[in-house]
Amino acid sequence: MRRKEISIQKGENVLLDGPSKLEVLTGEIEIYGKILKRGENVIVRKDKRVAIIPHVSSTLRITSGRFFLTEDEVIPSNWVKTCERVSELRRGESALIIGKADSGKSTLAIYLINKLLEKKERIFFLEGDIGQPEIWVPTTISGIFLERGVIDLEGYFPSFMEFVGDITPRKVYRRNIRLITFLNKCGKEEAPVIINSDGWIRNGGLEHKIKLARQLNPQFIISFLSERLNSDFKEIGRVIEVNRPKYIKRRGMEERRKRRIRKYWKAFSSAVLDTIEIKDLKIELAEIEREIKYEKVRKVFERDKLRGILCGLYGEGKCIGVGRIIEMNEGSITLSVNYIKKEKIEGMVLGNIIIDSEFNEWRVSWEDKIV
Repeated sequence: MRRKEISIQKGENVLLDGPSKLEVLTGEIEIYGKILKRGENVIVRKDKRVAIIPHVSSTLRITSGRFFLTEDEVIPSNWVKTCERVSELRRGESALIIGKADSGKSTLAIYLINKLLEKKERIFFLEGDIGQPEIWVPTTISGIFLERGVIDLEGYFPSFMEFVGDITPRKVYRRNIRLITFLNKCGKEEAPVIINSDGWIRNGGLEHKIKLARQLNPQFIISFLSERLNSDFKEIGRVIEVNRPKYIKRRGMEERRKRRIRKYWKAFSSAVLDTIEIKDLKIELAEIEREIKYEKVRKVFERDKLRGILCGLYGEGKCIGVGRIIEMNEGSITLSVNYIKKEKIEGMVLGNIIIDSEFNEWRVSWEDKIV
């Protein structure tokens, strides 16, 4: 495994591509608002790039990964000004981040979280990107209370989770807005909320974001969009326009798909195999948001070979996990489950995404099959 020690001076910014391990041997550095001092280290995952800012002359040990110096501004000046404005957020208030895919929304969210935690005891982060979530599984949104700074939210366990049922809001936009609004309410009862959104902007996506913003009514709307596209948001809340850093990686469709596969694998390769009785089990379709009879669902499941379809599991009115259906029998359902809380399953919401044995995905439409 390749290791290298490098010395950097204040004013020299470094970009590091994972997978890698970074150790601070001397000095002090900052990564997205989080301070790392001598003896501290961080793991940078495979598909992530981090920007390192030395506060003083520092020596770093880098294991694997690719690193290089950059003269570009790694934290745009309007990000710093945004933090100053957003720092006034109080419990019961929120800031919504909007922008196209690969604009830097998740990176800005982490930077805001770290900077706000310098002044506040805790922050609630709401991950509203169902296609490329930082937390949990694609098809879900989640929220987490944070009291310490972070560099990467991958692997964090959510405080709340909801199953939306697709990897884009196009077919489930009402459910998407309703559940993000619900989690926002859960979080802001205890802390200021930072909300990340998906990158769907074209072909109806902008209208979806406007509806989402109206429903959330945030104190701030932090936008990577153009001034022209921001005009409708200015009627809803205070809009702060920010720039996309040059170093943010642009990921193609295939790279995004592979990242989702890794997340599915992580969620279901060690999932619990469970069998639930369909007696008194309430079944809904995410796409249509209405209850449907089990025998009707089972007939479509067998006819169209829908083994592997993802579902949200509910108990006591809360989402308690995500399942992948293996079999639908006459009186029971067998599925692999990743629980966030083990409780009796009382309800199930069937999504539009099927995961095969190799964790590849494809979409189905229940509306075409049942309605």
